[in-house]
Amino acid sequence: MIKSAIEKYQIEVLPSQAAKTQHTRSFQLIKLNNAFGHMKYDELQTHHLSSYLREREAKVSANREVSLLSSIFKHAINWGWCTRNPCLGVMYNKEIGRDRYITDEELEQLRCTADDQMKAMIDLAYLTAMRRSDILNLKLSDITEKGIFNQQNKTGKKQLFEMTTALDETLKRARKARKLRNITYLFTNRHGGQITETGFNSAWRRLREKAELPDIHFHDIRAKSLTDAKRQGGLDYAQALGGHANQSMTEHYIKQREVEKIKPLK
Repeated sequence: MIKSAIEKYQIEVLPSQAAKTQHTRSFQLIKLNNAFGHMKYDELQTHHLSSYLREREAKVSANREVSLLSSIFKHAINWGWCTRNPCLGVMYNKEIGRDRYITDEELEQLRCTADDQMKAMIDLAYLTAMRRSDILNLKLSDITEKGIFNQQNKTGKKQLFEMTTALDETLKRARKARKLRNITYLFTNRHGGQITETGFNSAWRRLREKAELPDIHFHDIRAKSLTDAKRQGGLDYAQALGGHANQSMTEHYIKQREVEKIKPLK
């Protein structure tokens, strides 16, 4: 039964993935088990998956779930449990990429509304294009006079952001704004512990409502940073800042946020 492969994947494969990925995929595995766990490997056909994608209300989530199931089948083939992957060739739901670009004025509006700690997080995200998870995991030991060492939680990519006047000033403000003197993390909650994803999301939701910018995600700051980096230093610079493996990843990330400026005829 497919249920066996899902269980083996959860026990043997999932623990090796990033904590956030484990959390997300644990819920996806429940969905997949409820929908297909009772079926035999050779019973599942492409049309079953097409129906699932079509009928699932959350279209993007359905795409991610079927993609995960495809990965499970690849492992099952290697385990000798089946010989075909029914997910190959399935037509996924169409997705519309997010193209929200934060203007300079909007970024300043967020900064002016935020408390000192969140303001430092916003500035750090813009200066380095670091992801939220990497910022929340940033340790004091990662910061030296040479700069900030960051190993991306998502990709494992190692980066050293060289110390600049702007970065140094941001880090000084971040240290000054710390709630309690936790000896491990740069940013802490009011109890001095590490800020959780849930805690951050609540704080961000309150901030954007207070700033009257309800459609802005924290991740949009990274998009703005990479888009501005390309304008200032070219695609190579944006790729290095984002820590992407290749330029196509960087272009895909920022292309929908760029607006070509054209001077009209006189």
